[in-house]
Amino acid sequence: MTKNIAKFFWLLLAVLGFTCGIIGLLLPVIPQVPFFLLAIFSLSKVSPRFHTWITHTRLYQKYIVGMFDFMLKKKEQLEQLHQLNLYQRLFVKFAAVVTANIKD
Repeated sequence: MTKNIAKFFWLLLAVLGFTCGIIGLLLPVIPQVPFFLLAIFSLSKVSPRFHTWITHTRLYQKYIVGMFDFMLKKKEQLEQLHQLNLYQRLFVKFAAVVTANIKD
């Protein structure tokens, strides 16, 4: 019962997103891309067959998977940078403590 309600919600959201995307194509004031993306996401929640098809398309593989790979590389680079920054801070604090204890 709950699964059917959730599927109905996602399907309704997909139809609403697609409709707003079409309206966005006709009216230049309303953006259409976010609505079409919402429709695709919602429809992939409803239909596993559609989800499989959309994830195996060339555009999805090129842009979405490529974007996630890029973000993971950036995350790893940022983690390495934060770790390096931590070591630099510890070294500077250690040097400050050691030099503060030196008496002339």
